[in-house]
Amino acid sequence: MLSFKHFLYEQKKSEAPRGVIFDGNKVFVGKEHMEPLVLSDELVEKIKEIGDQYGYWYEGSGGDVLTTTGFNNKSKYEGSWDHEFEKTVKGYPPEYLFTIFANTKVNHQRKNLLRPSMSIFDSIMKAQKKIAYFEDKKFDDSTLKKFLSMCSEKDVDFLKLSELPATKENVNMFINKGESLSWPKNWKEYPNKAGKLAKKVEDARNTFILNRKTGVYFAGSGHLIELLRLDDSLKMIGGEKAEK
Repeated sequence: MLSFKHFLYEQKKSEAPRGVIFDGNKVFVGKEHMEPLVLSDELVEKIKEIGDQYGYWYEGSGGDVLTTTGFNNKSKYEGSWDHEFEKTVKGYPPEYLFTIFANTKVNHQRKNLLRPSMSIFDSIMKAQKKIAYFEDKKFDDSTLKKFLSMCSEKDVDFLKLSELPATKENVNMFINKGESLSWPKNWKEYPNKAGKLAKKVEDARNTFILNRKTGVYFAGSGHLIELLRLDDSLKMIGGEKAEK
């Protein structure tokens, strides 16, 4: 019989702090971006049973793969579920520029937009391959103007701010404002226009993977919370540290 101390240890080991959702021959695995994946050995094996048969998919460009312990061989993945989703989107809706203000620690917008000799607006246009959502599409000036206007508030005019030189100070200010409006502490309520635009895209992305038939899908743990909201028949294992 396990001692109580050993029992607690076993319980701790069995956690999936960022959450796991099993749905038939499909699994969603929550992860904190650029942080090691924490899963019990038992869950890893159950996930591999499905993934080895139906395939693995990473989020975005796959920057998290190397930190996804137990699943860190990119050659074993089918590819990016985001890239599959991209194929279903027509044109370049302006809300997809939400990535300018998203996952800044991973996507390095502050570094990629640093061009003091030009405006922030022009720098965004030049850097779009590094910061844009779509891999095989380009947005034009009018799309960027529309996005910046759509996510502006009474006291924050992103279109006007984008006219400033892309110095380190100005870029930091621009990104910080956009990030704070997109993802405030009460981000789940989406109180600001920038957040509402991001939510429109996130809902489309989540609906896409929710409707997939098979496979293992790694994603930021916030996605799992939204999947539960979209389909209340789903149950999550763990999730103590999922972004709620």
